[in-house]
Amino acid sequence: MAFENLTRHLGKAVETRAIKPSFFAAFFLAQDVHNQELVEFDTKSFGAGIAPFVNPLKDGKPVEIEGYDNNILKLPTIKPSKILTSGDLSKKPFGKTVYDATSKNAQARELMTDAIDDNGDRIDVRLEVMRIDASFNGSLTIVGEGEDRVVNFGRDAANTVDLGAGFYWDDTSPDIDGDMRDFIKIVAGNGYSATHIVGRSESIAPLIAEVKTETDFRRVENGGLKFQSMLDVNGAIYEGTYLNIEIWSYDGVYKDAAGATQKAVPEKKVVVMSAVSENEMSYGYAGDVVLELDMALDYSVDASNNTISKVIPNRSTVEVESVLTGAPLLKGRNSTLVATVLK
Repeated sequence: MAFENLTRHLGKAVETRAIKPSFFAAFFLAQDVHNQELVEFDTKSFGAGIAPFVNPLKDGKPVEIEGYDNNILKLPTIKPSKILTSGDLSKKPFGKTVYDATSKNAQARELMTDAIDDNGDRIDVRLEVMRIDASFNGSLTIVGEGEDRVVNFGRDAANTVDLGAGFYWDDTSPDIDGDMRDFIKIVAGNGYSATHIVGRSESIAPLIAEVKTETDFRRVENGGLKFQSMLDVNGAIYEGTYLNIEIWSYDGVYKDAAGATQKAVPEKKVVVMSAVSENEMSYGYAGDVVLELDMALDYSVDASNNTISKVIPNRSTVEVESVLTGAPLLKGRNSTLVATVLK
């Protein structure tokens, strides 16, 4: 959540909540919900072929059907939970006064609802970090309790570029224009049109300083940008357009499991992306989750992505747990190109 605050005066309290939008979600738009953990998807990569000329009295020369890769992915399960103690449940909820006539049961229910909302925010952050992982690395690293695996989407080696010593953008005489044109050609060679380039501000800064960009903020006001609302995201800045590619610096952060603040986007790298691709978010569910619901005090289901939240009572605490099984699929595996541009 971007922020939550409350203003209170005599007789009235006004709460303000704002959900922080996801930046890379714009490239994984399709949302399929499946009824299982295993998802099978096929990928097919080929250039634009051309039909031959043939005399009408001659037979055409047949070509072999293009092959494809079959992929089976076990969707990872994301499961944040919060513990509410009896002391927490006896406290007044956020924004309430000591004079509010709220029963203890209603008060506890409100605290549990807030915990579910917080779990949802943490799930959103995890999904965004997964989308960044897929975009920059062409793979997903899934490490956690009972999980330690890497899902490789098979992006071509040519789509991972290291400019090398003497050619980095922070070297003395870089050829940034030439690099940008090469990036466009590589993505185009895979059948995609490069539309966006994203990186940390220090990675984008040499590009902005070297080339002449177009900055027409009327496109923002009129919704002409893919990320027209992304100026609301902390650290996301539209830097302009070059060679018809939108340039975005992104310094968004998140807190890891240890509570340490981490940069969401890798250092020294930029990713060139296509806004039109087959990439999608795929959701499912773990079979044991539904069976556990009967043991829960209460539960709710978010139909948009199959998130299930449940309340598990114990003697002195209540555990509020949310479960989502899903992942971003880089089905257009070569729709992204990542380049190391700083030394």
